[in-house]
Amino acid sequence: MHKMFEKKNLLTIPNILSVIRIFMIVVIVWLYCFKQNYYAAIAVLLLSGATDIADGFIARKFNMVSDFGKMWQLFRVLNYLLTGFFYFYKAKFYK
Repeated sequence: MHKMFEKKNLLTIPNILSVIRIFMIVVIVWLYCFKQNYYAAIAVLLLSGATDIADGFIARKFNMVSDFGKMWQLFRVLNYLLTGFFYFYKAKFYK
């Protein structure tokens, strides 16, 4: 097994925060699109940003930077970009 997928490299606080952020994307889309609760969607987005800052700080401060975390960061950024484009698409065409 590659060292990136060893248990000690996966179960770190920064990686757990990263996984939680992926689920936050689903919550943001649900709040925005299906509940039309824009303020709650913004609140979850801000909370997600705060966990991203905490994730990076903890990973660097406590030497928890992992290859998995680096790879996962790219995936999260892509998801946020796609979600943002979806918001703009929905706002422009469905008003």
